[in-house]
Amino acid sequence: MNVYVYSREQLINKIKKDFPFNTAVISFYDEGSEPLDLKGRPIAEISKCINDIRWVEHPDRWHRHDFEDVARFICKCIEHDYDIICQCEFGVSRSSACAMAIKEFAFGNGIDIFKNYNYYPNQIFFNNIYECLVRMK
Repeated sequence: MNVYVYSREQLINKIKKDFPFNTAVISFYDEGSEPLDLKGRPIAEISKCINDIRWVEHPDRWHRHDFEDVARFICKCIEHDYDIICQCEFGVSRSSACAMAIKEFAFGNGIDIFKNYNYYPNQIFFNNIYECLVRMK
């Protein structure tokens, strides 16, 4: 299983080309925008409207059920050994936090995402997704 981080534009371009076999997509989009039409290309997909949450906001106030849905989806992807694309608007904060949580949960190497200076993982996203994954274990 591989885990990738994409921006909205990168995923749109990937959909236009040959989409990789056995790949699932976790897509985060902002209020006021529409979820991506993935055209049935991924083997599995989930889209969640969750804005990029600032670190000063309390994590338990925000979309707990959405994070639980994402964690359940991740567990199914791990069970089926799907590669996972995590996507958000710019491919920097939410998607990297999601990828970091997956990698930490599945392989214990989530820190590798943080080491990449192209990414700024959202702590609230990471903590919520990771905690939900651990609870579902």
